[in-house]
Formats: sequence, C-alpha cells, structure tokens
Amino acid sequence: MPRFDVILNGTGIDLPSLEESIIGFHATRRVKANDAREAGDSAKRMVQIEWRDGNYQPRNRAAAPVVEVEGVIPLSWWKRLTTKQPKEGLTFYTMQG
Repeated sequence: MPRFDVILNGTGIDLPSLEESIIGFHATRRVKANDAREAGDSAKRMVQIEWRDGNYQPRNRAAAPVVEVEGVIPLSWWKRLTTKQPKEGLTFYTMQG
C-alpha cells in the first residue's frame, strides 16, 4: 500500500501562552493509504485524536481545531527508508508567528 506524508494546519483554537495566545498549529503525519484523499482523511483523524486525548483540549478556550490538509506527498520506497517518520506532535503558532 502506498505511503504519504501529509502536512496539516489546525486553526480556530485559543491556548493560553506566556506572551500571546496560540491560535493554530502545523503537523505532519506519515500514513498508509490507497490515494492522497484517503491519506489526508487518515492524517486528520490522527491529529484530532491526539488533540482530544492529549493535554490540549482541556486548556483550549475555543472550539475544537479545524484541521485542513495543506499538502500530500507520495513517498518512494527510498524516501521511506531514508527519512524519519513523523508520528506525533504539533508545532504551535501565535498571531505573530
């Protein structure tokens, strides 16, 4: 089954921070899927589960994040072997960042 790296953007959140509220995040997930659309859907579910089950949801002062696919990259067997698999984690940003 083909593998893809899926680049995601989450918006519509409001997490407290020391200087400025966090309003969004970026994430990348590697998934097995039949096609790019299925890969995007699978990666979005992974991030939504991480958001719900992690320590993020209780601190959020807004709605659950709206997660959108920014890009889907099909991976060759060589790329799969020579790159690190993104599994979890979110990179947050504020209005300035």
